[in-house]
Amino acid sequence: MTSPSLSSSQTPTSVAWALLVCVVGCAALAWGLEAVVESPVAGPSLWSSVALKSVAEVLGGSVSFEPASQSLLVDVPYVSLLGLTSGLSIVAVIGAWCVTRNQSSNAASLANTVAAAWRWWWIGGVFVVLDALLLIAGAETLESLLLANAAHVLSLALAGWIATLLSRLMPRDGSLAGGLPWGVWVGTLAYVVVFTAMNWQLYRTLMLPHGDSAMYEEHLWNLTHGKGFRSYLDQGLFLGEHIQVVHLLLLPLYVVWPSHLLLELTQSVALAAGAMPVFWMARRASGSARIGCWVALAYLLYPPMQFLDIAIDFKTFRPEAFVIPAYLFALDQFERRRFKTAIVCLLIGLSAKEDYAIALAPFGVWLAATEFWKVRGDSVAAPDHRRMGAVGVGLAILAVAYLLFATRVAMPYFRSGNELHYVRYFSKFGESFGEVVFNMLTSPMLVLSELTSAPSIIYLLAVFVPLAFTPLWSPSRLLVAAPLLVLLCLNEVIRQDPFPRHHFQAPVIPLLFWAMTGAMARLSSRQASVLNSPHDNSASLVWRILHPAPQFMAAFACASGLLASITAGQSPLGLRFWDSGSVAYWKSNYTVTRRAELIERVLTEIPQSARVASTDFVHPRLTHYERSYDYSHYPRAVANYEDKVPDDTDYIVIDTGHRYSDIKEPRQIRELQREPKKWELLDLQTEGVFIVLRRKRP
Repeated sequence: MTSPSLSSSQTPTSVAWALLVCVVGCAALAWGLEAVVESPVAGPSLWSSVALKSVAEVLGGSVSFEPASQSLLVDVPYVSLLGLTSGLSIVAVIGAWCVTRNQSSNAASLANTVAAAWRWWWIGGVFVVLDALLLIAGAETLESLLLANAAHVLSLALAGWIATLLSRLMPRDGSLAGGLPWGVWVGTLAYVVVFTAMNWQLYRTLMLPHGDSAMYEEHLWNLTHGKGFRSYLDQGLFLGEHIQVVHLLLLPLYVVWPSHLLLELTQSVALAAGAMPVFWMARRASGSARIGCWVALAYLLYPPMQFLDIAIDFKTFRPEAFVIPAYLFALDQFERRRFKTAIVCLLIGLSAKEDYAIALAPFGVWLAATEFWKVRGDSVAAPDHRRMGAVGVGLAILAVAYLLFATRVAMPYFRSGNELHYVRYFSKFGESFGEVVFNMLTSPMLVLSELTSAPSIIYLLAVFVPLAFTPLWSPSRLLVAAPLLVLLCLNEVIRQDPFPRHHFQAPVIPLLFWAMTGAMARLSSRQASVLNSPHDNSASLVWRILHPAPQFMAAFACASGLLASITAGQSPLGLRFWDSGSVAYWKSNYTVTRRAELIERVLTEIPQSARVASTDFVHPRLTHYERSYDYSHYPRAVANYEDKVPDDTDYIVIDTGHRYSDIKEPRQIRELQREPKKWELLDLQTEGVFIVLRRKRP
């Protein structure tokens, strides 16, 4: 990886050489794009078959189906892709010339910029050559792994190109003064508006699932109506599932506006607010407001953070999301030496889920180690460092103690002594919490084999590529996140779908961006030391790879986040949002259909004093009724783990139009098959979209 280095190392580049670099870069990137589009592994990871066919046709190619391999064969003319990259280059070079035309060394400056930027496009050609060599060598497993990450390779190439142009063409900024720059304000506001609108629209279009989403609003409703901290998915208080109470902080607002939409709004605001501490820490670390702005925008563009706002299965509210801003504000307050505020923020984050103590213990160790180390070189401030080190020790001890108490005492108490439900996520290591922990600690080779497997590699690349690997330049802070990353790689759910679009990675996100700000501090310090040194070795390629300029790395992370949002994000920037063959297609999820209109006829006919069992997507509309049960084939404690509705159910509402429905007609309903004399079918003129049963009363 190369980057724009210090001004002393920017030797003049000839126009002819810059032109050659640009031409080769266009050819190499077009070659890489051709490999991605035509690959049966890489192409489908970006587009559905419908979109892939459209892309191929626009580029003058064709798509056919191969029955033997059950895959699509895509053929795209290379000349079309070469024309695409050449056109993009012409526009970019003209833009760069417009920026540099007033400089005295216009031609030299432009040539330097072009030579540095378009070299990143050569990665596309390197990717294709490496793929061919692996294929010739018969290393099919490695070749498949390379193709599975083809989008990452090209994203890095384009992100490096964008970052080089940004960092070289924009004037340097060393400002520490002032509040949040307009870029952070605009990015934060845009995030809140876009994701709140998307979340609210999913609720209106009847695409919002109840489990792990609307059930949290049911907690608040039941608690404020004397029914306890519960959801009627199961018997007992929710504390048997998780020590998860952070959403209770919304009660003052919920009393005024008792709606699920409130929860969606506060979650999007909270996640967007995390950009503020990220900006403050990055600006403080680098001495540059612009670097802070780029890192904050990288946070808002980070796909794993977006998937905590709208999950892959459209679960739109999770209390786990609140840990991200809470921990980020806590880390910022620790840097400012505001201990009381930091502890309050940590407690808020810890209330989002009991196992988030796993993030606090290594942070406490890191804090103690770094502060006690400073005592040796700073005798004046030694008492302050010792006090801070003691805070770190106490934090680590309390985090471990709380985790053991929550998982070994509190949660088993509320679930009648049964084992924790998420132990099954690590079934390879045992069937109980103790077995899992013991086998992980005593079976290092098994753990190592899992960490070096293809799913773990794919997952870690999906975590770090959108960050441009920036946290690697702060290894001590990255070590704080290491235990969580290891557990994520061992999680069976993630191994089956090795992409960071699940709620499990919530506590690791603030640690990764904290490590990014630490990287900015280290790179800025290294840059300053070289500027003040009489021996300048910054012209060395190895030096520039190991010590890139902080301005470049911040822009690189921001550009990588932007490209990751396009290829793998959950916002309207993403390809999936506009792909008519994708489950995330906007017309399928965000437009009010006849089905969403007809649900109002059902709701007006059911009294709020009723106890209603309903299918998943109807369920969120019934949380304010007397009781709202789940109608599915999943065995529930409220129905004695039998395939039936609870005995006190008054109504059954079945949605025949949702994507998972296996009931299309009344004759398929088990209650009408088994107990036809106990239920009557209501005619609510819903055009067959909803089937409503009412229990007959004497």
